[in-house]
Amino acid sequence: MRRQKHKKGDFEIWGFRVLNRWMTLRDRGESLTMYFEDNDLYNIAIYGLGALGIHLYEELREGKVSIEYGIDQNASGIKVDGLDIKTLEDRLPRVDAVVVTPIAFYEIEKKIQKKMGKEVAILFIEDVVDYCFGK
Repeated sequence: MRRQKHKKGDFEIWGFRVLNRWMTLRDRGESLTMYFEDNDLYNIAIYGLGALGIHLYEELREGKVSIEYGIDQNASGIKVDGLDIKTLEDRLPRVDAVVVTPIAFYEIEKKIQKKMGKEVAILFIEDVVDYCFGK
């Protein structure tokens, strides 16, 4: 999938668009879980534990998708009940996919591939939301 490259200054517009589509899904009684189930991705990690990352964790935590851990560059300053939080410098156990929630996807994607290899799917939260929104 060819993604539009976002500039950091686009964050408010980008974030509003992603959250608006996501909340529309919730209003329809749907969940982002369908993306992971449709693609047989049941063990994931979430990169970025800001607002979008926390919302993703809360939405998926009680379902069939297992969030194995979170990854954040500020791991020592973040506490999320029930979630082990690591940095890219830590040992990262194998997962089916890493969902990247910050807007700086391309830079983060390269770092994750360098650390975990190309066999791990690296997903952008925007693509997950758009997939579910379009179904």
